Amino acid sequence: MQHTDLSQKAMLVKLSISQWSARKHDKGASAEVQANHGAAADSGRYSKNLLSKLATKPIQTAANTARTFSYSNTLPWNDSGFRILPSANFLRYSDGMRVHQQEFESCVNVFLNDYHIFRSNAEYDLGSLFNPQDYPDDAKISGLFAFETEIQPMPSAADFRVTLNQDDADRIKSQIENKVNANIEAATNDLWRRLYDATAHMASKLSDSDSIFRDSLVSNLCELCDLLPALNLTDDPKLEEMRREIESRLCNFEPDALRKNPVERATAAKEADEIATLMAAYMGN
Repeated sequence: MQHTDLSQKAMLVKLSISQWSARKHDKGASAEVQANHGAAADSGRYSKNLLSKLATKPIQTAANTARTFSYSNTLPWNDSGFRILPSANFLRYSDGMRVHQQEFESCVNVFLNDYHIFRSNAEYDLGSLFNPQDYPDDAKISGLFAFETEIQPMPSAADFRVTLNQDDADRIKSQIENKVNANIEAATNDLWRRLYDATAHMASKLSDSDSIFRDSLVSNLCELCDLLPALNLTDDPKLEEMRREIESRLCNFEPDALRKNPVERATAAKEADEIATLMAAYMGN
């Protein structure tokens, strides 16, 4: 499938988050366990938690939440970590990432302020396994945390400039176009898959009258419908038609009503199943 030049409609973005793992392979403890059990030297490793898991949990939660937001608001590109960010979704993405970065950095600052306390507690928790050399000093620990978003332009064969004969230049431009088209095709398929999975999940949950579900069963699907127009890079009319179908037939249901009213629950389950079946047929599932 040939796609129009999308370099004006999208960019590439890469979210990079680094954090201290607060874990360490203890060679001495590993050797001791192996000796006590008569095990081979390569039979296992003992990794110790240098701090209580509660010390770094807020940072990990903030990082995971940011990654989830970034993934949800972008499309797949390649294995290098970059993802497609449609220009139509730039403001939502940048505003959201700014909030997530502030939350991450706030959690890091709290951790750094209490770092000496966590380290003192670890000396008690680890007993003879405690080794002060396992811990970065105050000057280095802050450098182990980082939060960065990198933006690059979408590649375009039209931007290819090099001194080559015409045949070689045309061949390389064709390779660039084919690669871009394949990635855009995969991104569109990813949108179909997201929409199908959320709809099929709703149908499955509601079809089982004994199944317990959260409000997010409905809200996640409706939020995806709100986001989809900004992510539909190729303006796929069938995808937009399906989005509108879901929005009109499924997003008016209230979770509490679905829990309390078996008839309404059965109706919603039937609607969701019908739409999921249509989508599966279109996707070739």
